[in-house]
Amino acid sequence: IRGIESSDGQSLFFTKPDTSGLWSLDFATQAERIVVPDVLAGDWTNWVVAAGNVYFVDRDRSGAQRVVAYALANGARRELAKGVKTPVGTGGIASSADGERVVFAQLLRTDATLFRLVPR
Repeated sequence: IRGIESSDGQSLFFTKPDTSGLWSLDFATQAERIVVPDVLAGDWTNWVVAAGNVYFVDRDRSGAQRVVAYALANGARRELAKGVKTPVGTGGIASSADGERVVFAQLLRTDATLFRLVPR
């Protein structure tokens, strides 16, 4: 659904519409592999690659969410923020190129309005 080229230009990071995970495609070999299995299917705006890390919204079965840094070199995970409320697929996360700043969208509104229409 969304793709970001690696900083070295050798691969493409991407998500799939119906399969969980952040994937990569090696341009030279055309080999596809899963990089971070924890990115939900359809969560296409809630991850970014910068400075050797994948920053993403991690969600557990209870509904709790956190922003996590996943080191591409060794798979180490570091929690950056917990208790976030980011919509699947439409929230958004971004990072500066050096990874010093990460921003994400959060849904804080918890009410809704129902409208009744009477077509004439």
